[in-house]
Amino acid sequence: AGGSNGVVLSAGPVFSSRDTEQSYLAKIAAAQHEIREGNSYEVCLTTTLTARLPAAAAAPWPTYLALRRKNPAPFASYLRFGALTVASTSPERFLRITSDGGMRAEPIKGTRRRGADPERDSRLRDELATSLKDRAENIMIVDLLRNDLSHFAEPGSVTVSRLCEIESYATVHQMVSTIDARLLPGSPRAEAVAACFPAGSMTGAPKISTMAILDRLEGGPRGLYSGAVGYFSLNGAADLAVAIRTLVTTAESGDGTDDEPAAVLTLGVGGAITADSVPAEEYDEVRVKAFGVLSAVGAEFPTA
Repeated sequence: AGGSNGVVLSAGPVFSSRDTEQSYLAKIAAAQHEIREGNSYEVCLTTTLTARLPAAAAAPWPTYLALRRKNPAPFASYLRFGALTVASTSPERFLRITSDGGMRAEPIKGTRRRGADPERDSRLRDELATSLKDRAENIMIVDLLRNDLSHFAEPGSVTVSRLCEIESYATVHQMVSTIDARLLPGSPRAEAVAACFPAGSMTGAPKISTMAILDRLEGGPRGLYSGAVGYFSLNGAADLAVAIRTLVTTAESGDGTDDEPAAVLTLGVGGAITADSVPAEEYDEVRVKAFGVLSAVGAEFPTA
């Protein structure tokens, strides 16, 4: 249903997934095999949900406003590049560089859904806060980002100012850490950003070898998802978010016959796989992460 309650697509788009539940579980098993073989410590495995609908039914700006209402987040953004529109409600900072050279990364690793009542919600938050598995995942990425930042940081300036703290959002609790550093004087800021890209929380560790594993497993490019969205300022400051909880709309033209113009909606979702991961729980986490965006547009997680 549409209109004033914030659902902006008349009947809600019907999404399909690149992976069935069984194929995703098989990919989790393959990722864990790579970990047991010593090729990775943590693999951030993802999949893609897509929906195709008439262009007239897609309303990117109202969709973004609905996302803001349903899934408010500190790094929300709306971008339009011709046929491509990005509506993002990302909770995760990739990298901030201040005009005087302060650097900060705030990776997220560890997720629980919000509870239906305050008591259950508090239990889920406490469960995340005390989870040794989630802490281990988070700390692995903290170590990776400490290394990434060190390439352009003043010696001795890289510090962890916040470790494995819990932040709560409309649909999820998240485990977040903060790494700070000072940019080495004279260092090009764009190169400092490039040294940290892509976000370690979206690859796993070690970064390069794990990206090769992901290239084999995922079955297609991620597109904008898991990249970075933000700005560079004329005074040297920059602030970029990780492109998660992000809906990308791409306009397609008809083929010149009776086909009407169409729009394709794309949503990337995933999670970190470690040796201790329980595959069914990891698949459920994918559903949890997708919920905020899907519910904002009146859609459901695909069942096939």
